[in-house]
This record gives sequence, structure tokens and C-alpha cells, in this order.
Amino acid sequence: MDVMPTGEEIKNAFFRIGSLKAPGLDGFPAIFYKENWDIIGESVINHVKSCWEEPSYQKIQHQALIKPMYQSGQWSKSNQI
Repeated sequence: MDVMPTGEEIKNAFFRIGSLKAPGLDGFPAIFYKENWDIIGESVINHVKSCWEEPSYQKIQHQALIKPMYQSGQWSKSNQI
């Protein structure tokens, strides 16, 4: 993609994300952003555009936080991270 997406394109892409998908590093699932878009939408769009302008920011955005879930009796050394 050579052309920076418009604010509307960013919003449309964001709203296609499953509402309860795994949260990002901020801990918020997509539904938080969707339900509060009127308040935070402009900031989200500006952030995406700043990442577009400065590719080094994209590396940070690709990080994921994975936390194994413990279920009683199922924890062993083999599934520790």
C-alpha cells in the first residue's frame, strides 16, 4: 500500500475487527473502541496515520501479549512459557 488510508478507511477496517477478539497491549478488546468511537476515533485515526508516516512505529504495534490460562490440575512444565 503506497497511499495513506483515509480516516473513513481506517474506521471501516477497525469496525470489521471482531468485537471480542483478543485485546492488544492496552488490554481493551475492539468493542471498547467501537462503542467509544465518537470520543476516541480521531485519536485512533491520527495514531494509525502517524504509524504510516513513521514505519518504525509499526514494529511496536505488531507485538502481542499472550498469557496462558491456568486450569486446575492442567499446569505442567511442558506448557510453561
